[in-house]
Amino acid sequence: MVKTAANPDGVWMADLEYDIEDRLARQFIEAGAAIPLEPVVETEAIEPQEKAVLPQGRPKGGKKK
Repeated sequence: MVKTAANPDGVWMADLEYDIEDRLARQFIEAGAAIPLEPVVETEAIEPQEKAVLPQGRPKGGKKK
């Protein structure tokens, strides 16, 4: 908790860590009374990028005589 907070269920003191329900935790976080200890990370499955393959042409060189 960043700030001391209270509701009918109890009092949560500043500078302490509490294990509370997600719903209540989100309310405290939105009110600025708490910060999340576990960062919320939303990830997407990312396909690997295809490697660019250059077309193979004729080797450089002059005309054969």
